[in-house]
Order: sequence, then structure tokens, then C-alpha cells
Amino acid sequence: MKKFVFVIVSFFLLFNDSKVILAMENNRPQEQEELKSLRSAIIDSVNNNKFEDLIPYLHKNFVITMIDQKTLKNVSQFKEYFKNLLHSKNAILAKIIINPKGDGPPVFFGEKVAFNTGSSSDTYITKSGHEVVIDTRWTSTLLKENGKWKLFRL
Repeated sequence: MKKFVFVIVSFFLLFNDSKVILAMENNRPQEQEELKSLRSAIIDSVNNNKFEDLIPYLHKNFVITMIDQKTLKNVSQFKEYFKNLLHSKNAILAKIIINPKGDGPPVFFGEKVAFNTGSSSDTYITKSGHEVVIDTRWTSTLLKENGKWKLFRL
């Protein structure tokens, strides 16, 4: 079995596109800065209740699993979710404040894929003013589309 695994790994290393392997090892500071800017824009939009401003940062095939385990897969679901959560007559929340931190720099796979993991201390403020802080973990996948990084999975 060990020999089989060795052969498979050797085959991968010999015949795989070396750009992919190098990209995973490369720091890529310019793209790290682009991703930091994207994260800052997302934080700003959420913390200021401007969820519609997030739409340009979402990949066309995005999937986001929310803290209540609802999965959003398109823009109409995304808009409806936040409308119901914050702006409907039955909404219980007035505001959400997020504070995500990456565990380290993103990992790049090839030229158009980046992954990152991290934690966040999120504050949910109810209509009555009660604050609930929830510490979470997250994993994100970002894709570069037309020269711009977009959130693909969260």
C-alpha cells in the first residue's frame, strides 16, 4: 500500500502543472492585499446594514451557510434572508456586527482559487437592544473572475 501511495504522489508531482504547486507555496502579496480589501468591504457592508452592497462581491454560483444553518444560493435568497432578518415587521434583529480574523494568509491554488479559515466574534443586536455575542469559525473559498476576487463559498 505504501508503494502505491508513493507512486501516486510521485506521478502527481512529475506530471502535474508546476504552476499549481508553486502557487500554493507563493506568498502573492498583491493578491493578499486584494483579498484584505475584499474582506474590509464585506465587513463594512455588514456592520452598516448595507447587505445589498455585498452582491457585487458574490460569485454568480455562491453558496453561503448562515449561522442559523440556512443556505443561500442566489441573490434573491440573499436579499430575502436579510430583509426578513432585519427589516420585516417580524424581524427580531436590528443590527449585526462581524469581526472576522483569518488564521493566517490565504492559500492559493492556481491563479484563480484562494482558501482561508478563521474565526469571528459576531454581535447580534435585537430590536429591544439586547446584544448577543457568538464566537464562530469559518472557511471561505474565493474565485477570481474577470480580474476580481469573489466570494464563492462560506
